[in-house]
Amino acid sequence: MEDGSPDSEVIFEEDVWEIDDEDGEIPPEDDLQEEMEGMGFEEEEDEEEEMVTRNDAAAVFKGHTGSVFCVSLHPDGALACSGGEDDRAFLWRTDDASVTMECKGHKDSVTCTGFSHDGKYAATGDMGGGVRVWSVEERQPVCVLESSDIEVHT
Repeated sequence: MEDGSPDSEVIFEEDVWEIDDEDGEIPPEDDLQEEMEGMGFEEEEDEEEEMVTRNDAAAVFKGHTGSVFCVSLHPDGALACSGGEDDRAFLWRTDDASVTMECKGHKDSVTCTGFSHDGKYAATGDMGGGVRVWSVEERQPVCVLESSDIEVHT
């Protein structure tokens, strides 16, 4: 019954699908498809549009094996330091994405990276509270700190 409200719905007899009364089963999908086509409904074909992905990147860094949580740029822009879910941090060149140093020793996901104002040092921090400071020129750790937690404020 239609009362004019948007929630009301009129059902016509030809729109009702029959259920086989003998065993109470719904007819096979092929039969339903034929019935729908007979009522003027055509099955829409899934036409996947071919997506063309454009990549304008000068370089792509693929050193991490999991999600990347942070990336910092050296003051001159030539280096980047990234940290990720794989408990690893890397110092790498931004022009060709070559690794200049793997910042080893983290025991948890590396979630913080940064450079000193003059670019001489890089720091990496993990979720377990481990902080390591690296000499960018010498590619060596200069300080290892342990904390209970690290909070990042931006």
